[in-house]
Order: sequence, then C-alpha cells, then structure tokens
Amino acid sequence: MPLVSPGYGVAARSKDEDTPGEASKGVLKSWPSRLALMVCALSAEGVAASALPHPWVLGKSFATVAISFCVALIVFGRGTLRTADDLLSEPNIRWTGLHLAAIGIFCGTDYLLIRLAGPNRIVLLACWYGSILLLPISLAGALFGIREFVRLLAELGSAWALAAFYGTLMVLGRTALIGSWDAPTSGFGHAIEASTFRGVTLLLRACRSDLSSDPATYVIGTKNFTVQIAGRCSGIEGLALMFCLTVGWILHSRRELRLWRAWMLVPVSLVLIWLMNLVRIASLIAIGDAGYPDVADNGFHSEAGWIMFSLIALAFLFVVNSLKWFSKSGLMVAGSGAGQHAGDHLLASGNVAAVYLLPLLAILAAGFVAGATSAGFEWLYGLRLTAAGGVLYFYRREYRQMDWRSDWLGPAAGMLVFVLWISAAFWTKSAGEQSRVAEGLASLGAVQRTVWIAVRVLSAVVTVPLAEELAFRGYVARRMVAADVESVSYSRLTLVSILGSAAAFGVLHGRMWLAGMAAGVVFGLVVKIRGRLGDATIAHAVANGLMSLWVLARGDYSLW
Repeated sequence: MPLVSPGYGVAARSKDEDTPGEASKGVLKSWPSRLALMVCALSAEGVAASALPHPWVLGKSFATVAISFCVALIVFGRGTLRTADDLLSEPNIRWTGLHLAAIGIFCGTDYLLIRLAGPNRIVLLACWYGSILLLPISLAGALFGIREFVRLLAELGSAWALAAFYGTLMVLGRTALIGSWDAPTSGFGHAIEASTFRGVTLLLRACRSDLSSDPATYVIGTKNFTVQIAGRCSGIEGLALMFCLTVGWILHSRRELRLWRAWMLVPVSLVLIWLMNLVRIASLIAIGDAGYPDVADNGFHSEAGWIMFSLIALAFLFVVNSLKWFSKSGLMVAGSGAGQHAGDHLLASGNVAAVYLLPLLAILAAGFVAGATSAGFEWLYGLRLTAAGGVLYFYRREYRQMDWRSDWLGPAAGMLVFVLWISAAFWTKSAGEQSRVAEGLASLGAVQRTVWIAVRVLSAVVTVPLAEELAFRGYVARRMVAADVESVSYSRLTLVSILGSAAAFGVLHGRMWLAGMAAGVVFGLVVKIRGRLGDATIAHAVANGLMSLWVLARGDYSLW
C-alpha cells in the first residue's frame, strides 16, 4: 500500500504550487517565514529570561503583552508583508555571530549575577540588560538586515496603531479580570460572586432541607461539607474563556456566517456557562456531603468546570458551523467535506473535522472524567490512551492515506522543543503537582506503578503526538487558511495560521502556555518546510519521549 495518496492532508496541488522540496529550499526566502522564525527564537529567549529568579524581571505580564503585541502587529500588517519580499537580503553571517555572542553574554552574566555579590553586580547587571536589548536587534539584523527591517517597520503604517490598541485592550482586560478574580470586593467581581452564591442557594434548597448558608462570607453547604464561593469559584474564568471562544470564532468565520444571527449565540453561551457553574458547585457540595471530600476538592472541583466548558463550546461550534440558518448560502464552514470538491477520497461519513479533531477531543474528555474522579492523583490515566486508541482505530483507513514519512528534521525539532520545554519548566514548576504524582505513585504496588508509568509514557509518545498534530497542524492551521481544509496543502500554511494554531496549542497546556506556543511554532514550521504531517508528529513524539526520560531519571513529576 502506498504511503501517500490524494487523501487527507495531501490534496492535489496546482501546477504553480510549491512542492515540499521546493518549500523547504525557500523557507527563508519570504518575510512571513523569517518573521515566524524570529518570533519562535524570541519566544524561546523570552522563556529563558522570564525564568530567571531576579526581582527586576517583569516575567509573565511583560512576556504576555510583548508577544501579543508582536503577533497583532504581524496580523494587522500582513498585507504589507506579503508584498515586501523584494526587500529581503540573504541572512547576514556577521549579525548571526553577534546574536550568538549576545546569547553567550546573557547566559554568562546571568550565571555570575546569581552567584556573585558586591559592586561588580552593577557592571554585570548593565551587561545583562544590554544583552537582552541586543538579542532582538541582532536577530533582526541576521534574518533581514537592519536597513530593510527598519524600512519595513516604517511601511507597516496603521498596523502599529492597531497593534497598540489591541495591546492596550489586552492589558486593560487582563487587569480587570485579574482584579475581579483576586479581589471580589470590586464591583464586577462582587456582582458575579453574589449572583453565583444566590443561584447555588436556590438550586440546593430545592433538594436539600439541611442547607446552611452565610451571605456575609458566601459560605454554603451542609453539616458534613461546606464551600466558600470566592472570586475564583464564581465562574468568571468560564465566562472569560467562553466570551473569547465565541467572539474569536465568529470574527474568524465572519465571511462565511450571517453575523447578526451568529452574534445571538454569544449571550446564550455565556448564560449557559454561568448556569452550568451553579450545577458544578451544587454537585461539588453533594459529592463532599456523600463522604468523598478529597474527590470533591482535588478532582471534581476543577475538572467539572472544564467538562462543562468543553460541552458548551462544542455545542456552540456545532450549531454555528452546521446549521444553515447561521451560514451564508448554506456553506458548510466546518470543512465537513459534504459538497466540497475533495471527491472520493473523503470517508464515508464525509466529516473531515471528526477525522482530525476527535482523537484530541477523546483524550480531553477521558482526562476530564479521570480527573473528576480522582483525589489529586489521576489513577485512571489509562482512559486517555484507550479513548484515543479507539478513535484512531475507527478512522484507521483515513489515517493510512496520510503522509507519515519523516527525515532528520523531525527528531532535530523534537530535541529543540525538549530544551525549550525544560527551560520553561524551571519558571512554572509546581511543587503541589510534584508531590501529588509522587505520593500517588508511592501508594501503588510495584506492578500497578509499572503499568501506570508504561501507560503514561506510551500515551506521551504515541497517541498524544498523533492526536495533537492532527488537530492543531492538520486541521486548525489549515482551517485558518481556507474553509475547505482538504484543499490546503501544508506548504501553503501562512504565518498567521502557524501562529494562530500555536497559540491554541499553548492554551491547551495551561501554565506551560508560553512553552507550548513556542513548541507549536516549531511544529508548524516543520510541517510547512516538509509539506507533510509526519515530520511534526515525529518531532512531537521525540520531545515527549525525552521529557518522559527526564521525568523518570530525575523523579521530576511536575512535568507530568
């Protein structure tokens, strides 16, 4: 059986389209490609800078705003970038050397700052700051040439103002949400908290006669189990996530949707996520009252919220993408395959989105169930492997048609991602997660512990890379290029699609979001260079395999 057929991910190319080999030869011959590489490199260096234990580093807030501003500038200025290839020169060797020297100065001065004291620290600190300023300048000089780079920045025009406006909105929104979350006495935070408390009270009083509640402290429960509805439990996180998802998807699909109808789903989704949060808290109290306080506090408390958010998010996406009432001229915006020109290579059900997304959704659903029934240690982790394996087996005919070949680039990219991930882990390491996994493994017998670790490693190097690459590079990245996913070859991925899918990939990884975004950019570039999904999947598997070896060799379970 041939490895490649005109099926999923390898749609027929037009005569004027780059082949994978041609795409790899010209990977540094366009502004989008070089900018993607620059964002990737600066993200990695930003992770390292933010990981430093110095009080003068702004850390997460600065990194978040800076990266978001740069991405917005690229997005708003993409029209100029598409016509700026004539400004490019060959990569500059001298600037490349200067960039490598700046990295050396940065690492050396950081090492000395941690270990030395006294007046010499002022000189070291000046060199440390200077190296940070030199890193982006030298990298721009290496990739573009300073004159060409400055000329292009000047031609971006209104993109600067739009990116600044976007960055300002992000800072204000982030400040407002964090303030409402951490300080519920603020107006918005207090209103959400009070309404949630009253809603849970009404819900529980309908089925419990021994309910006790204190409106002054927002404590509610039974004689056996009580909870306090603080700002973090009020549902504000779910509201923010649902608002971003619904508005973002509608804006992305605006050319394919009847906007005035689609906007109606935004308030409906927000109301549903708030009501489901009331159900979550009421169920939490019921589980704790039934004699399972550890499961209620450590598992159900957090995982139930994600389960409910995922259900409502999927319902929103299904409704807005599948019902003709929301789309223009009955266009199926989900890339389902029905009515598209892809032809006979589509699977019998005609659902292209399911082929690419269901393995990841199965892993997430199984993870939510396993987490919700745990008391801190996910002893049912095998559900993830089983769920993903079942979906992969169900669609095995479609996956056989994809190009899973790989060469040296896949393992090399995987080793790079491993280094980035380990560097970022020192910044975001959680002692709580470390102790929960270690304690959970210690409570198991020798055979059970071996089986659990084997299942964990097998998932990390097989089902997880397959599921995540199918979803983020196979579907999301190409969906951002065109509604007909199968008509987009991987060599046609754009800078915006690579960054967009990388951002979604980063969000999936929680506290490791920045490292996840950098890894997503690397995997996206690998796919574009080689024009196939196999290299990125191998890179992902190598990175996860090396991290598993790191965890087992060092006992550093915070990465699990």
